[in-house]
Amino acid sequence: ETTETKLHNIAKELLSTEESYVRVLHLIDQVFHKKVREEATQKNIMPETAVNSIFSHVPAIYQFHNTFLLPQLRERLANWFADPRISDIMCRAAPFLKMYSLYVQNFDDAMNTIKTWSQKSHGFSAIIKSIQKLPECNFLTLQHHMLSPVQRIPRYQMLLQDYVRRMPQDATDRPETENALKLITVAATHSNETMKKMEKFHKLVNVFNNLAEVNFDIVDVSRELLKEGKIVKISARNGEKYERYLYLFSDMLLCCTPLGRLQGKSYKVTAKMDLDGMKVTEVRNPTSPFAFCVEGRQKSTEFSASAQEDKDGWVSAIQDAIQQAIERKKTFELDRTVSNNSSTKDEPITSPLSPNAVMTSHPFIDIEDADLGTRAPRWIKDNEVTMCMCCSKRFNNLLRRRHHCRACGRVVCSECSEHKFTLQYDPSKSLRVCSTCFNVLTGREQLDSTDGEKKGVLEVEADAVSGNSVLSNYLYFTENEKKKTWTKTWCVIPNDELCLYFYGALQDVRAQMTMPLPGYEVTQFQCSEHKHCFRLVQARKVHLFATDNKEVADRWIYAIKQASIGEDLDRDDVFR
Repeated sequence: ETTETKLHNIAKELLSTEESYVRVLHLIDQVFHKKVREEATQKNIMPETAVNSIFSHVPAIYQFHNTFLLPQLRERLANWFADPRISDIMCRAAPFLKMYSLYVQNFDDAMNTIKTWSQKSHGFSAIIKSIQKLPECNFLTLQHHMLSPVQRIPRYQMLLQDYVRRMPQDATDRPETENALKLITVAATHSNETMKKMEKFHKLVNVFNNLAEVNFDIVDVSRELLKEGKIVKISARNGEKYERYLYLFSDMLLCCTPLGRLQGKSYKVTAKMDLDGMKVTEVRNPTSPFAFCVEGRQKSTEFSASAQEDKDGWVSAIQDAIQQAIERKKTFELDRTVSNNSSTKDEPITSPLSPNAVMTSHPFIDIEDADLGTRAPRWIKDNEVTMCMCCSKRFNNLLRRRHHCRACGRVVCSECSEHKFTLQYDPSKSLRVCSTCFNVLTGREQLDSTDGEKKGVLEVEADAVSGNSVLSNYLYFTENEKKKTWTKTWCVIPNDELCLYFYGALQDVRAQMTMPLPGYEVTQFQCSEHKHCFRLVQARKVHLFATDNKEVADRWIYAIKQASIGEDLDRDDVFR
């Protein structure tokens, strides 16, 4: 392309973007502004001062571009080859662009006024929503359209910079064009400063545009997007894994499910969790080594990252967001206290946000009585237990089915969950609770038939012993060397015990059996069903174990060999 052609193309781009910009200004002033002012005058949906605060300087900006700048650009491009320049038009326009500084200075107030009156006035909210559904709005909000004037002056600056860069040094209109660029740059300074402040706001608008069926306000000048990315959600009931996308904001966490390309939006919100009262907890999940749990007041969700680094990034970001929310809450409470002079000098400032929002071991069962029912528990998964966590009776699909206590999250049978109770975290209805939680919640004395009796050797909860163990894994187990009917079993060697505990699943409250390890001989063998197998033999007793992970098999063989000769076991030594 020749230099003349490049300059002509820049001029055409200036005209094209100006036409699009004037259409947006027309939408703001002649549609939004006009309709809101009519309703405010006729139906008194909001005071006139609020209308002026939102649309301050918009009519003047629209009139300038619609009646002066756009017509002149159209006329110049129509006669470009007779007069190929834009410098004179932009020089005449530059003084009028100073009005943008007033618009920019008022922008934050305008956004806050829109938010305030959307909540206070149903009439105002209804008008805005109805206009936003019009085709010319392109499914964008009023706030999004009102960003256009803030962005327009920097766009003029960029186009003129490109225009000057491509002009010949000896061009007759170069000095005038450079002067126009200088004037536009001064006008753009105010917009650029506001643009930096509004980058966070613009990110919120982009998030809003990516989400379908959002029934709450995402675009808020006080909100900030902190982190986003793909993650895996683990089903609370059965442990199945689903692809999800997380948005972490300064005040909430959104969990979204991906949508198909043909639906026009990228994600649909499936869960909204406020940072108020949130905490992040560690999760022991044999199938998901990078799992963690986010516990909110109304909902708890387990996630799995792709790697340890990814997990650490999410945990750190959520913890930091929670801590910052706590600090903001304290500052707000302090400011309110000082202004009202209603507290003593040494009175502590309390916050409803959890002060212990740190990565801790998840209390699957040992929930403090005072916290019971105040927040949604993390559910124990169905496949993590084979027996009722209250009465220890084994589940089956016909006569004894699994149910979840909504207070503690344990898996219990119907006999142990006959009661319903209205819990603080979801007061809209009565929820199923286990007998133990019902007694605590109602203040009744627990009739524990085992009080004063010594527990049997098998009455040790799998989760408790696994958390204090040398080694714990799912292994395939059988005692039938001929048929080899393998059973998946949760096996644990506790600390300070040369004994192997067998559980049906990792959350069972009672062991199926125990096996003292001293005196056993361990050898490896091959079988067609699994990759790595080993055999424990003592006299006529034979126990077969298998796994498909060589590293796991090597650890178990080493640990059992050490225990069989009476050597103390050390977890660090086993995992070395």
